[in-house]
Amino acid sequence: MTVNILTAAMRYQSELDLTPQYAIVYASVVDHLSKSSQRQRCFIKKNSQDFNNRDIQDPLDRYSWTIKFKFDAGLGITNLSCGTKYTTDFIV
Repeated sequence: MTVNILTAAMRYQSELDLTPQYAIVYASVVDHLSKSSQRQRCFIKKNSQDFNNRDIQDPLDRYSWTIKFKFDAGLGITNLSCGTKYTTDFIV
């Protein structure tokens, strides 16, 4: 965790009405996606209520990400990416 992630988390907590814990997770996801060179990105989150919000998801769409709320669905994306020259970048 970096100062930049914590600073962004404080901003997201206010802007997106996230709890401190979820703001840190969200800031970490955004930071990771912005630095990742993977073509496919999948974020697997058990509780669909945490990030199932257009205000939260829309800014991440520029990173060509997918959010899945079941591990099996995320695993399906991994299986689809096998055999391509690109790997899937997962955040669980």
